[in-house]
Order: sequence, then structure tokens, then C-alpha cells
Amino acid sequence: MNEDTISKIKENTTSALSGCGYAPLGRPDFWMTKEAWRELAGKYLTEEEMEQELKLHPEKNGLIGV
Repeated sequence: MNEDTISKIKENTTSALSGCGYAPLGRPDFWMTKEAWRELAGKYLTEEEMEQELKLHPEKNGLIGV
């Protein structure tokens, strides 16, 4: 980014704003069962959050890509 773009971003944002970013979906690093994923993710996410997150993972032959 050039300095002009950075300045415009700084002028139009504040620390009071928040949100999240997303990475483009590419090829999964590996495949695993939903059950194994749930066991790992369940330590950090609620059931509702896991359901939403699962919708973002590609599926193939009963496995999800992560």
C-alpha cells in the first residue's frame, strides 16, 4: 500500500471499531472427520459457533478440509 492509502484508512477508522477478517479459501492443508474437528474446536467454540464454522469448511468423502 502506498502512504496515501494508509493515510485514508487511518482517517476513516478508530479503535472503537472492531470486526473480523477472512482469508480466501484455498486448498485445505489436511482432511479430518467432523467428530475429530468438533473435539478440538469444542475447547474454544460454543456448539452454535461450531455449526457456523463447519459451514465454511469444504467437505469430501465424509471429511472436512482444514
